[in-house]
Amino acid sequence: MKKIGLIMIALLSIAQAEFTRADTGIVTDSQTGLEWQDNTIPSTLYETDAISYCNGLDLEGTGWRLPNINELKSLIVDTQFAPSIDAVFENTATDTFYWSSTSSKVTTREKWYVHFSNGTIGKYNYDYNHRFRCVR
Repeated sequence: MKKIGLIMIALLSIAQAEFTRADTGIVTDSQTGLEWQDNTIPSTLYETDAISYCNGLDLEGTGWRLPNINELKSLIVDTQFAPSIDAVFENTATDTFYWSSTSSKVTTREKWYVHFSNGTIGKYNYDYNHRFRCVR
């Protein structure tokens, strides 16, 4: 029984992402190689405006975009609450959703989101303002 517990702990530690933060506010995930914008908390925007903002962002270079739901979900830390994201992310609002670029299969008017207060994942109408975090 102890062996199984030790194996589970080892597997969980391997699967955990390791983040590093640059002075510019770019956070790099060593597991995925993704770079995340964390230099400010952007104001809330409609989903289409968030896409435009990320596509036009020039932060240590270009190539930024709004993340898909799987990329955004990879930031959730299940063992933390308010915020449920690694502490290396210094600029995370816990009072609102963060947009993803992924549409619902039922209707494109709904986009998937993550709420970093408690790690909630859901769908919401894109006609509302929410926060976002750009990735490349």
